Amino acid sequence: MKSRTTKKTVMLTEPFSLRGCSQSLEPGVYLVETDEELLEGLSFRAFQRTKTFIHLHSSLGRPGTSRTLSVSGDDLDTAINIGRAAREREARAQHVGAGDAAADLSALYRADDDGMNNNGWDAPGSLN
Repeated sequence: MKSRTTKKTVMLTEPFSLRGCSQSLEPGVYLVETDEELLEGLSFRAFQRTKTFIHLHSSLGRPGTSRTLSVSGDDLDTAINIGRAAREREARAQHVGAGDAAADLSALYRADDDGMNNNGWDAPGSLN
């Protein structure tokens, strides 16, 4: 069976915890390694995740030391998605009440769809 290891860095923006680690981990950039095996018998190449490792930052009391933790890929995906959702909520909150151009343009498109005069321009998706 063929296998591969991929490495990527992930940014976690919220404190998080993972099964197998007794402490809450700080937000930051982490190196993640994923071992995968090729699924045999398919008409296309597909890999199944078998192991996921996260390289933890050295602790303040022990500089220069590092730890690697074997984690559930699903748990790590959840931690990443929680941070992503928090960033999206924050971005949406910044636009609320700002009268952003996208909302104004959307109102123009709706007015055009309701049969109002568009003064010679066609909204995307209109049949004019």
